[in-house]
Amino acid sequence: MSGVYQRNREVSEYKFFTQAIAIRVEVNKLMASSSVVPKAYRLLNAVPTVETARSIVFNVNRADCFYPSSSFNALERKRYLTLAIADCEQLMLDMQCLMDIGLPVNANRFEQLANMVEEEIRLLKGARKNWWLRSVMGGSSSNVCYVNSNGNANYNSATNVWVRPRPGFPYCQTE
Repeated sequence: MSGVYQRNREVSEYKFFTQAIAIRVEVNKLMASSSVVPKAYRLLNAVPTVETARSIVFNVNRADCFYPSSSFNALERKRYLTLAIADCEQLMLDMQCLMDIGLPVNANRFEQLANMVEEEIRLLKGARKNWWLRSVMGGSSSNVCYVNSNGNANYNSATNVWVRPRPGFPYCQTE
């Protein structure tokens, strides 16, 4: 125990990664169960569903490879987080398809997975927040650059956002 009350704990910065792995494990268990997906339906339905869960973990992991130290890295990170969100939405559609086929599916098992996926989407959307680049905007000594949640480059006054740009000194060679 950390000694911190649960109500005072912050969400871990990487909870979306551990949640993605938990979703993948749960999907693998469900799709391997003959009571959920009979063998006749596995190739057409279970295999793509398992691949979608794998893709969530892949995109979350790929997003983590880009530290948002530049606008390119911030945009790439957001791109992979957005792809992970799209995979979560696809996973929900795959589960809905299995239920619509009319298989004797225990809806409670899918409900638990659906709750996990909804939580993952919420965490991933929270991870796509603004990224401050701590670089000074051209032509200004008081504004800093950032990438907003839509992926657009922008700037704001450093005093308004409590971000301090790194000092840069021009390199001059003396003779």
